[in-house]
Amino acid sequence: MWNERLYQRVARADAWAIIGPVWWYGPSKNLKAMFDRLVCMSGGNPRPDLIDKKSTVKAQALEKSPLWRKLT
Repeated sequence: MWNERLYQRVARADAWAIIGPVWWYGPSKNLKAMFDRLVCMSGGNPRPDLIDKKSTVKAQALEKSPLWRKLT
């Protein structure tokens, strides 16, 4: 994930195909590290109370609202 242009390409993609080994029914260390970085690439939500912690519908609405620019 050292290539900064890769983040933009991943964000624009319609789908991802991820192939990697599975060790004891879980992802490898490198695959988990990649997912951790992808989760954090957008900066996250500074106010999780506004989206009831894990409501994706509310999170998407918040990102499109004018309030989002004030939070980030």
